[in-house]
Amino acid sequence: MRSLEAFRHVFETGSVTRAAERLGVSQPAISQTIFALEKAVGAKLFERAGARRLTPTPEARLVYPACRGVLEALERFELAARDVGSGGRVTIGAIPTVAMGFAQDAIDRLRGAFPMIHVHLDPRYSENMESMLVSGELDIAISSAIGASERVETESLATLPAVVVLPPGHRLAGRDHVAPADLDGEPVAVVRRGSQYRGAIDAVFAAAGRPLVPTVEAPGFTLCEFVERGQAVGIMSAISAWRFRHRGLALVRLSPAVGCPLHLLRRRGVQMHPFCAAFRDEMVGLCAEVLQVLPTPRAGARPSRRRIGPV
Repeated sequence: MRSLEAFRHVFETGSVTRAAERLGVSQPAISQTIFALEKAVGAKLFERAGARRLTPTPEARLVYPACRGVLEALERFELAARDVGSGGRVTIGAIPTVAMGFAQDAIDRLRGAFPMIHVHLDPRYSENMESMLVSGELDIAISSAIGASERVETESLATLPAVVVLPPGHRLAGRDHVAPADLDGEPVAVVRRGSQYRGAIDAVFAAAGRPLVPTVEAPGFTLCEFVERGQAVGIMSAISAWRFRHRGLALVRLSPAVGCPLHLLRRRGVQMHPFCAAFRDEMVGLCAEVLQVLPTPRAGARPSRRRIGPV
């Protein structure tokens, strides 16, 4: 293992000196280790590119990914072994909308099955998650975006609709869907620009000839606060409204429909921790519960008066 660590740090830094500093050993020890590894491999691994700079050979570039994979696997084993007494540790990244309520519900429901597990829930926007998955900082991530890295696997959990959230007694609260024209003259609080589905919401309003000019733009998990205070009607993912389900707000589908996808991301080739697998299943179940709460538009049907509430 020591020889692999020496090889990895020389490969990544291009320097015996810096590799020695990282590992807390002498430079001669690193040089001897690399020499012994080259002898075992039967190929030269580094060429000098100046007085203090080493350049990996093609043979080194060939074996580096395998070396890094072995070391990372050993690191995960050491972490798992250290956590055995406490039942294990998992770190879950989640977009703030999910982390501020949805994920907490899933974790609470799993406490009975995993009483000793230590869970670190890390709120992150989708664009920040992939590098943390690849580095091992996150075990899984719940994202609104599909993973772009080849080292990340994507599993689609559900697509929930964008909804209009209304205060109790609002004139539109009895509808089963709301169109852009229905919101003429209404102050609107909408999910921030840059979210995965904000562009689709803007497109719906533009196509209806009513460009969206919101009063408030904010992360989805904060929008219901403005609705509850009577400052605006809200347009957001149904997940964003979930944590306010006990407060009597009316939940109505936006029409035409806008889908808000939810994906599970994980590092490719790494077995998922049993808690993470159970968490994934719980998230799918929660999405199904949200869909049960939403009124479904039907041709010729009378307007629904269903509200967010316990399911």
